[in-house]
Amino acid sequence: MSRPNNAVWRYADAQEYLERVGKMPPVIICCAVNGGVQGKESNAALPETADEIAESAGHAYDAGASMVHIHARDPLHQTRPATRTELWLEVNRKVRERCPDIIINNTTGGGPGMTMEERLQCLPAQPEVASLNLTPDMSKFRLKARPDTFPDPRADPGVPRAPALPLLRAVPLVSLEVEDPQRRGQSSDQACATACVSCSS
Repeated sequence: MSRPNNAVWRYADAQEYLERVGKMPPVIICCAVNGGVQGKESNAALPETADEIAESAGHAYDAGASMVHIHARDPLHQTRPATRTELWLEVNRKVRERCPDIIINNTTGGGPGMTMEERLQCLPAQPEVASLNLTPDMSKFRLKARPDTFPDPRADPGVPRAPALPLLRAVPLVSLEVEDPQRRGQSSDQACATACVSCSS
């Protein structure tokens, strides 16, 4: 039985889309090779250095990705996002050497604690695309402790290493804070609202 030729239909339904359109249109596959918060402490395969990011982008390209979304890292502090254009230039250069015709999508979302000026440092590195977060980004998650065997563990020298801590990422990724024990009795909505107020002040 054929479907009625209605003007309104579910574009998100892949089967119905193919029935109506007949074939898949050209598609751009974008692969996010890393992120702005988690690193090798979450998965040892996550790239952090410029060479690792370029290698990961190359594997994505070989597998069919047309675009890569990239979070450059600070080579002196690999747990932190890049905040200077020259770091982005190095990463983008190495990615282009590995896959010359890939579309580079640098993040302007950056990571926790970054200023707007720091977030925009990727733009002079001339990516073809830059991401733009249009809404507040709020999520509560646990960040694993970074083992001593990895570069730049998330602890100051001489300070005993703490176990993994629950962390709160709040609007607009201005701060990443250890969950306040005073908030433990609040619901997640109340805790997020408290975090929003503290970040926006």
